[in-house]
Amino acid sequence: MSVSNDTPSAAATGAGAVATGVTRMTLRVPMRDGIHLATDVYLPAEGAGPWVVLLERTPYGRRGTNHADRSRAAPQPRAKPEIAAEFVRAGFAYVLQDCRGRFDSEGEFTKYLHEQADGVDTLAWIRAQPWCEGRVATLGLSYGAHVQTALAAAAPPGLAAMFVDSGGFSSAFHSGIRQGGAYELKQLTWALKHARLAPETAADPARAAALAAVDIREAARVNPWRRGASPLAAAPAYEAYVAAPWAPTAHTRPA
Repeated sequence: MSVSNDTPSAAATGAGAVATGVTRMTLRVPMRDGIHLATDVYLPAEGAGPWVVLLERTPYGRRGTNHADRSRAAPQPRAKPEIAAEFVRAGFAYVLQDCRGRFDSEGEFTKYLHEQADGVDTLAWIRAQPWCEGRVATLGLSYGAHVQTALAAAAPPGLAAMFVDSGGFSSAFHSGIRQGGAYELKQLTWALKHARLAPETAADPARAAALAAVDIREAARVNPWRRGASPLAAAPAYEAYVAAPWAPTAHTRPA
């Protein structure tokens, strides 16, 4: 997606003041395949800009609270909208976006696989907006770090800086999902937790009940999980994420 006057416009779903000196627009930003990602844009209430933009893309909820968003001086974690407002008052624009298939965004979430294209499209859309002065810096923790390195690998115009915290790697398959060839069992707890939080689960009581009944300690005794017969069978996309790289021959897949 290039930056031009033809860049697709986002559909606005709400706007208004959220803190002193700060306004928020809630938008649905189009990706190249027609999927729309839920996006909050925080801007200074006064002045027309343009501003340097900070972009945070997350699968954990753009209005949620991350346990690591704290400091020694302020040990109580703060919600993302609070942090966005602080940066806006310091003179930046701030964009928070739900990753594909997470919370209010459309599409199906597949861990790692869509983040480069979606990041490139989001960055291009931001740079086409009148409130962006052309430079965009990214930030985020854990998966929010992975999305940054995926974006950077495409060398998109306008990416001015990255703040990569506790994540980001050259190959998720070789040094994220596996370590030295061994599958990381933390992927099981990650998949179960986020399958339970998925929009599809909230809309399907039977799926929600099936996932709620899973005992991850017992489930980890089954090695490896196989599609259609695993503790995540009720959530096929998350089941596939676990089963494919955990398969007995997966570690021999070419780089």
